[in-house]
Amino acid sequence: MIEVGTKINSWTYLGPPKKKRNGYGRFRCDCGTEKDVAVLSVVKEKSRHCQCCRWNEFGLSKEDYRSILSARQRAIQRCYNEKNPSYYRYGPRGITVCKEWLEDNRSFVKWAVENGWQRGLSLDRIDNDGDYCPENCRWATEEEQARNKSSCIYIEHDGQRKCLMEWCEKYGVPHHLPLNRLNRGCTDFDQLFSLVDGRTGAMLHY
Repeated sequence: MIEVGTKINSWTYLGPPKKKRNGYGRFRCDCGTEKDVAVLSVVKEKSRHCQCCRWNEFGLSKEDYRSILSARQRAIQRCYNEKNPSYYRYGPRGITVCKEWLEDNRSFVKWAVENGWQRGLSLDRIDNDGDYCPENCRWATEEEQARNKSSCIYIEHDGQRKCLMEWCEKYGVPHHLPLNRLNRGCTDFDQLFSLVDGRTGAMLHY
């Protein structure tokens, strides 16, 4: 049993629980909230503070904290819930959520805050065939995610491998132009990204 006055994370032990419950003690959170908490959960740091202070630990607002956890939950649903509309692209391919994130909300929130989470960004896997885990995830814009989809067309030229959209941005051509040429069977790189109409010789303007 821990001694009265012992502080572990945000909890300070005050003594026996207010309501008699085996394994529980009375604790005060740094915010002033007093609550009966399972002593073992405090000692093993599974409970670090009262519920209302969860987001304050990382300097987040309640809304931002919930937004991060929603990203985690969506990943879990995609990988394990067969009724989820996106399950067929994850579960059957063997894509999983790492044990650390699957079992512990806090570890995911901590990773998110330390690895570039911002409002408006989404959880994205770097390797589209890899799992949801710290080594294979980042926070990305919708455009970055679109480039990383398994359906993205990649083209190699002069030793560089880029998706079609990146080449289009580099040469200033709209995405549909080289895509249409690819669909017609064109394989010449210069022709794919040329602003000259190969059939009429006219300059295209966008």
